[in-house]
Amino acid sequence: MRLMLFRSVAASLALALAATAATRPRYGGILRIETAEAIKSLDPLVAVAGRDAMASRHVQSLLFETLIVLNEHAIPQPNLATSWQHDASFRRWEFRIRPGVRFSDGAALNAANAAESLQPSMAGIGCNAQAAGTDVVVAECKAATPDLPMTLSLPECAIARRAARGGLAGTGTFKVTSSDGKRMALAANDDYWGGRPYLDGIEIQLERPIQQQMVDLQLGNADVIEIAPEQALRMQQEGRRVISSAPMELLALRFNLNRPAAQDEQVRRVIARAIDRNSIYTVLLQRAGEASAGLLPQWMSGYSFLFSPVQPAALRPLRPLPTFILNYDFADMLAKSVAERIAVNVRQAGISMQPVGENIGVRGANGEAWLARMRVDSTDASTALLHLAAQMSADKSKIGSPSTPEQLFRAESALLEDASIIPLAHLPETYGLSPRVRNWAAPIAGGWPLADVWLEMQAGVHP
Repeated sequence: MRLMLFRSVAASLALALAATAATRPRYGGILRIETAEAIKSLDPLVAVAGRDAMASRHVQSLLFETLIVLNEHAIPQPNLATSWQHDASFRRWEFRIRPGVRFSDGAALNAANAAESLQPSMAGIGCNAQAAGTDVVVAECKAATPDLPMTLSLPECAIARRAARGGLAGTGTFKVTSSDGKRMALAANDDYWGGRPYLDGIEIQLERPIQQQMVDLQLGNADVIEIAPEQALRMQQEGRRVISSAPMELLALRFNLNRPAAQDEQVRRVIARAIDRNSIYTVLLQRAGEASAGLLPQWMSGYSFLFSPVQPAALRPLRPLPTFILNYDFADMLAKSVAERIAVNVRQAGISMQPVGENIGVRGANGEAWLARMRVDSTDASTALLHLAAQMSADKSKIGSPSTPEQLFRAESALLEDASIIPLAHLPETYGLSPRVRNWAAPIAGGWPLADVWLEMQAGVHP
């Protein structure tokens, strides 16, 4: 009897230990990520537009870091800068550089190379960055800049060390070991100041069609794949692991004001009024994200619901209108469906519109309008709006430096006033994960939070 009891206790203990071992973080393994996008540039200063922007930013975030990061409440937190202070006028700022940080090429981070990296971004907002000693970066601004910490959290303000031959080195958790345009390999930064990541490396397969990604995940050939917003609900119903961010990507109709037919503001307003956002949201997006007539998502601004297209007067029959060409990215199936739905809506309003697929990232849009995907790069509403305005090449004097909700609403209203951009919806980032991926903490702003991700060993899967 005692022997049987001992064996029972021993078996229970063994099972408990096995379960603990299975859930304990472990070092090692290669995470396999697939994306439909291409990596156009790894330089934080290079603006990548269109559908390739998101993957480029996510890879950059693994290689480079900013002085400051924002938490989920959009409050600045120390990162490569341990502290900061400003004078009473908010024109002079001092940022103390974190000690003991090294770039992936072995060079030490200091105030001089941090200031050199920041200067192009600082110049764009009327500031000048320079070193004061070895560990303090001083920013001198022409005007009061109370939101400078928020600005320094943006991806283009990431610190990069530029070698004479054009190479880039960062302080991030990973570094690039190879890239051939279709595949990219990253290795763990063993000397990372925050501690080595659990993963040994990352393999990224680029320009992989969404449907093929789904097959690869099902066959166990991928660990992280992109999921189109309209597919997320079905995958969840099938019991698959699906991770989504808050809606952080603006889908909008933009007009090419260099085309004569698109220069008529009244015509633009007729088109804005004709679009049925509800059908786009419920049918095409399967209620993923949120329908929106504002530039900022509702969860961020709190007032997006107040925007609605102005009811236009009857279309002036001064001249016959040519057929509007609506460009969309030829590789974006969701954009194709949305463009076709918009064309139907607009034809019902008496305007002929023809959707045409185009390689917008390479050749740009040459029609009267195009469907744009615009990344909301900050969880701070004011910073996000200013960043969207920059993507629109908007006149900064129209919006100023909004800080209160009332100022933000007025600034956003000014950007939407001439109907040169028509917001349609805000989309989340959605990913499918394999069973072996552990500790993926989905941040509100999306991205690839891989510093603490680890892989569970599974039979038949190479680590």
